[in-house]
Amino acid sequence: MGFFSGLKKQADQAHEEFSRDDATPQMSAKQYKAFVRRCSDELKRKHTQLIEEYNLTQYQDCVFDPENGLLQYRKDGKVKLEFTVVVIGSLAPRKRVWIWGWANDSVKVPLRQESARLKELTNLTGFKVFSNGTFKAEDTTAFEFTCIAVQFLGARAMYIDKQQKGTHTYIALMEAVKPKQLKK
Repeated sequence: MGFFSGLKKQADQAHEEFSRDDATPQMSAKQYKAFVRRCSDELKRKHTQLIEEYNLTQYQDCVFDPENGLLQYRKDGKVKLEFTVVVIGSLAPRKRVWIWGWANDSVKVPLRQESARLKELTNLTGFKVFSNGTFKAEDTTAFEFTCIAVQFLGARAMYIDKQQKGTHTYIALMEAVKPKQLKK
């Protein structure tokens, strides 16, 4: 089995497990809290695995390229590793406002379309917050949404792009791709 087909199989299994085990039409607050805890634990495991698999500590810089929907890891000024991404959402910490990636006009249309899959979480959890475009939120809420989204999407991990404007964009890392400058 190739690298990318193995990733696809893992993503399909994660999505199937999410749907089967946690897709009650109406989660209670207690069930939701337990669900978030499981997703958070799984995200920590995925991060550790990704860091080890790609030796991410060797890179000097990590940059989100919103024009191409990529997260780039750079060393000596050159892109060495890229991941396709899904924009989960953005948080303006000072204003305490969350906006889902699919509702954010500043996100390119293809990335918004990918993010729109997250609306399905309303049906799976019974919480309408997953289909409301924007609302008041804290850092902890943004992190909870990200943990759930990473699990739901079958993503490899997540990244927070902390922009100079003060907005934090939460991104799901999907697949490793060979950087354009290295393709021949």
